[in-house]
Amino acid sequence: MHARNHSYLLFILILSILALVALAAEATLPLTEGTRTILHYADMLVCLVFFVDFVILLYCATDKKKYILTWGWVDLASSVPMLVLR
Repeated sequence: MHARNHSYLLFILILSILALVALAAEATLPLTEGTRTILHYADMLVCLVFFVDFVILLYCATDKKKYILTWGWVDLASSVPMLVLR
């Protein structure tokens, strides 16, 4: 697996935190439909970034099976958009 620079890892960390904050906001706060729509599209964009990251890491992994069985499945799971339960 290739080494990723610190700036990129910080970017992914910030996206992860924003995704969790958005999920918590949607689950606990009374939001307008417009705000829910914005959060939905933002979540889709974040999930797309996470999926591209997963694909790149899988492609670059020297032992793809090991990657999938260790952190790869977490990377893949993070690329699934949040489910809106109403």
